[in-house]
Amino acid sequence: MSNSLYGGFVDYNTSLLGANQPVDSMLWPVLFNNALHFADSEAHVRVAFSHATINARTPFDTTSWLLVETYGPWAHRLDAQGVPYPMRFRIAGSASQAAAIHLKLRVSSASSADRATASNTGLVSTSSTSAAWLTPSSGPESLLTFTSADAADALTNIDTVDGVGGDPVGIETCQMVATVWGRATGSVSAVPQLRGLYLAEFIASGVG
Repeated sequence: MSNSLYGGFVDYNTSLLGANQPVDSMLWPVLFNNALHFADSEAHVRVAFSHATINARTPFDTTSWLLVETYGPWAHRLDAQGVPYPMRFRIAGSASQAAAIHLKLRVSSASSADRATASNTGLVSTSSTSAAWLTPSSGPESLLTFTSADAADALTNIDTVDGVGGDPVGIETCQMVATVWGRATGSVSAVPQLRGLYLAEFIASGVG
C-alpha cells in the first residue's frame, strides 16, 4: 500500500504557496503526504536499462511472437483492495534493417509469462535502424493495469523466518515477471532489437 498519509496525491490551490507565504498546520500534512506519494511513485522501479547492447531474437516468419528477454520475479505491491498497482513503462528499440517490427511488453505471474498474446501488455513499433525510446500505441504516458484476478494468479508462498533465529514460516507475496516479445511484420530479415526498458510501479492515485 501507499506510504502517503492520504493514500495518494492531494491537489491544492497553488496560490497557497506563493513567495514568502506562511504555511499553516493544515497545509503541512498535505505537503508531507505529496512528498511521500512522489517517493512511492519513483522508488519502486523494477527494470531500468538503456545501453548499446542489443537483445534480439531472429524471426522465422512475420506472424509469430518470439521471447526476447525476461525480468524478475519481484514482489509486486497491492493496494487496499488487493489489486496490483499499475506500472509505468517505456521501451527503446530498433530494427536490424528498415522494415516494420513490433516489441511487446507483458507483466504477469511467472506461470503465465510464456504467453505474449494476453492482457497487461504494452506495444511499440518502429522501422528505424536507430535506437530510440518508442511511443506506445496507447500513448506516451502509458500504464499497465491489473485486476484482483491477476494478483490471485501471481500469489506465491515464500519461505522465510519470523525473526533472527526464529522459526520458518511461509508468507504469500504477489510475484510478477516482465517479458518482452518481438515480431517482424515487414520482412523476416528485420530483427526486432530491444535497446532499453523502464518499468516502475505507479503507487496510488490522486485523492483531491
